[in-house]
Amino acid sequence: MLLELAPRYAATVMPGYTHGQHAQPTTFGHWLTLWASVFERDAARLADTFDRVNASPAGAAIMTGTGFAIDRRRTAELLGFTSVLPHTFDAIQSHDAECLEFSAVLGILTADMARLADDLQLWLTAEFAFLDVPDRYCGTSSIMMQKRNTSYLAEEIKALNAAAFGGMATSFTAERGATGQPTLERRTADRGLWANAANAARLLGVLARFLADVQVDEQRMRAAAGAHWAQATDVAAALVDELRLPWRSAHQIVGILVRTCESAGVDPSRATVRMLDDAAVAYFDRPVGLDPEVLRRALDPAEFVRRRETLGGPGPAAFAHTLEGLRQRRVADGDRLRGDADVVAAGAAELERAIDRLLGCEHSDTGHTGRSTGATSA
Repeated sequence: MLLELAPRYAATVMPGYTHGQHAQPTTFGHWLTLWASVFERDAARLADTFDRVNASPAGAAIMTGTGFAIDRRRTAELLGFTSVLPHTFDAIQSHDAECLEFSAVLGILTADMARLADDLQLWLTAEFAFLDVPDRYCGTSSIMMQKRNTSYLAEEIKALNAAAFGGMATSFTAERGATGQPTLERRTADRGLWANAANAARLLGVLARFLADVQVDEQRMRAAAGAHWAQATDVAAALVDELRLPWRSAHQIVGILVRTCESAGVDPSRATVRMLDDAAVAYFDRPVGLDPEVLRRALDPAEFVRRRETLGGPGPAAFAHTLEGLRQRRVADGDRLRGDADVVAAGAAELERAIDRLLGCEHSDTGHTGRSTGATSA
């Protein structure tokens, strides 16, 4: 969903934030691909964990295997595993992958979801009003009839993250005991782990639908991006590029310009080269004489974004490159996921055939009624 939405907002300029303050202009599309990149890593962590848990412990019994003549590799195949845990003691008494590693990966995933939820919760407030959502995602108040609580999903996601962190602590604490000791503790940890995993899968689906239905106030985002000097670094860069000033000097001059404009209530869009010269005089007793058109472009947040063609940046070409890379890797991830699912499905199908063959043998040996010969042959 993120990759489908991102191109729509590739030119939707908005502020980026650090420390809760305006930092530099970016785009809503750039923000969306940020989250595509984050969840790509989460998917990779889950896939890596799956590779380690996709090994069968069956046949290891309680730690030493069995005296019966069984084929653990055949059992693994029938159960849809791709390999066998080779050490029987380790297979039963070690749970670092399926318990500890998975709980940690789930904790990271839900922490990422919670960070995204915090962004959404902030931008849905009346003070920001960058976003809005349909009423079906909202709650209301039993006493305050005017309230339209848009953050219910965000709150549920953050509650899941708290539960996942608690589950991770439970899992690590349960597994700390001597080998073979924490059997009952492990059951408690596993129940929480499965519940949190199910909730994460459910909420990811809801989040995808939520983002698809979000209404973006592009004009408000654009206005905010240029209102609080987020583009100031490009004014300093213009002094460096056009006038060959050292960055330290340019930094100081623009800092003085920002302070004097804010004190006078002058919006960045109304700043002039005369004001910039006054700031330069205050710094090193001489004007800089920057071209007015250069200053105008430096103060335009949309121009700021268009200049950001660094690999991974929000500029048009860089953004297109990022998007294409994410799409290609998503295809590869999808192929890998389908391959894993095919292995499980093939194991299930082979298990059914093996059962049919076994029942067919019992039918022919005992004469009892069972599955039809046709079904057995199939």
